[in-house]
Amino acid sequence: MSMHEVHQHAIETGRRPSRIAGVFAVLSLLGALLVLSVAGSSSSAAPVTTSGYRVVSDDGGVSAFGEGVSTYGASLNQTELNEPIVGTAATPSGLGYWLVASDGGIFSYGDAEFEGSLGSIVLNQPIVGMASTPSGQGYWLVASDGGIFAFGDAGFEGSLGSIVLNEPIVGMSATPSGEGYWLVASDGGIFAFGDAEFYGSMGGEPLNLPVVGMASTSTGAGYWMTASDGGIFAFGDANFYGSTGNIALVSPVVGMIATPTDQGYLFVAADGGVFSYGDSVFLGSATSTATSDVVGMAWASGTVTPTTTTTVAPTTSTTVAPTTTTTTGPPAGSVLYTIDAASDPAGNVYAVGQTDPPPAAKDCLFRKITPTGDVSTITLDTETDRLQCAEITVGDDGDIYVIGESHTPLPDNQIVDYLIRHFDYSADPTGATYTDIVLAQNYLFTSLTVDHLGNLYALDGNTVVSISSTGVTTPVPPTNASPTATVIDLAVDANNNIYGVTLNSGQLDLNKYEVGTPGGIDVDAVDLAWTNDGTEWGQISIDGAGQLHLLRYRLGPNPEIRTYNAAGAQVGAGTLGDIDEWVSDLVTPGSATYVVNLQVRPSFNYIVLQQVTGTGPVFGGTVILESQPLAP
Repeated sequence: MSMHEVHQHAIETGRRPSRIAGVFAVLSLLGALLVLSVAGSSSSAAPVTTSGYRVVSDDGGVSAFGEGVSTYGASLNQTELNEPIVGTAATPSGLGYWLVASDGGIFSYGDAEFEGSLGSIVLNQPIVGMASTPSGQGYWLVASDGGIFAFGDAGFEGSLGSIVLNEPIVGMSATPSGEGYWLVASDGGIFAFGDAEFYGSMGGEPLNLPVVGMASTSTGAGYWMTASDGGIFAFGDANFYGSTGNIALVSPVVGMIATPTDQGYLFVAADGGVFSYGDSVFLGSATSTATSDVVGMAWASGTVTPTTTTTVAPTTSTTVAPTTTTTTGPPAGSVLYTIDAASDPAGNVYAVGQTDPPPAAKDCLFRKITPTGDVSTITLDTETDRLQCAEITVGDDGDIYVIGESHTPLPDNQIVDYLIRHFDYSADPTGATYTDIVLAQNYLFTSLTVDHLGNLYALDGNTVVSISSTGVTTPVPPTNASPTATVIDLAVDANNNIYGVTLNSGQLDLNKYEVGTPGGIDVDAVDLAWTNDGTEWGQISIDGAGQLHLLRYRLGPNPEIRTYNAAGAQVGAGTLGDIDEWVSDLVTPGSATYVVNLQVRPSFNYIVLQQVTGTGPVFGGTVILESQPLAP
């Protein structure tokens, strides 16, 4: 798997990786975006409510995303404001919203009612955020010193206005009852008031960059906070679904929102780039519409009259792909912004990603690198059939499967289908033909693997699912998993059982899904003893001898690799410093920023794809590294 992170800038500034490109305030409401699949006869239906989001700039400009979502004529960017806009909150219906300025001025739109403001009051410190009450009949404003100002039916449950803080308050979130709220400081400190419970914080912990916002779960039993680099810190019943903490962003993250299901979240950056994770749906970014620096985002609703369908079964189609070019050494003139990688039994490595630096990222492609360093590049999209790609896996027969989204041609760039593109290498080794397995859900999976029988498995949020040839998914229950474990990456053993590396109660751990024959690796005997410090990730790979290899990396340059035998005993260990460069497709040199994948070839070498930040006009590239098995 990759970091399904994957820089939404990199693509929608060409588009999204669900993430591709990589996303963030405080309110949960409504359902996921309604996606209609038209097949067969159709007829008109009653208007329905859809969901989306609004992105807000500091001059009061608002960009709306999602079918039927309106800005309700917001045009403060045409007005001279006394102080800049610093935040926004949506009404419970999503059909309205408020903007708040740093002087406490309030601007209401749609069904949002004006309940009062601080515009005429001299404040000790500027306002930095706001939250709505569950009824939508009130709101709170919070200042950087922790002062709280309640309006309408919002109750005052306490503040920090008289306390000297280590770092300023940067955001807030309200409890589902409306009888409490949390405040978050830039050092990750959390302050709970009313019926809000404290579930942990990053106060006192070293951060790479300051925290800029937070969101709470719909149960009120957990919350997330995000840093300006897109790092995510999850507490209570909030799960981790990915971050941009290891990605070099074009602009800093400024806020976040969580999905109503608590199974995902979105971030927004200061340039309007949007990043989506889990079950959140990317609907567009404000990189081309923001009128000034973006300061936040909020959920939104719209009303549309859909066309009903009589047929909803997924379909498959076979298409002739663009030509394949083969060169020895790095392809000239392009850089692969790597998203994911896989290896086949012959020892070839496949890296899938986008070309060109943000914001002009385009051309979903994969590169096949042979053990001798020959590079074949295959473009996966055309001008009329644009594909935003995410994950890749390779079967024993050399067939390649890529998860992605098909899009309409630029500049429209609308999502058509979520799919798995199957390249039948066993029948056509040039990769010139493919079959699309159209998926029923309206989001991307975050990991993809194929067993030795050709069965596909993916990570759907935190659930492992099998995928049929028609796109139907079936959940696969784990045999040893904790319900609090957040699954990150998948691998398959020789017995066709699935394994997942997880974050479980702050520690990297393993799940096993016994869908094959008995046997395999005794995961209960594997003692990782790797404590999560909030900045790390895990990757998993299983070699032909049944050994399990785990990559654990943080923001530093030397991630750790460990090897375990089938009995669960550790038999090897090392770091990236032990690995030598194998082949590079960098156009210009760069410095390593993060590692995105681990593969083990049949020769038992480790293959690590490492994203790098280039110099000059080059944004990024890929370094593929290898080593011999590491000693215990």
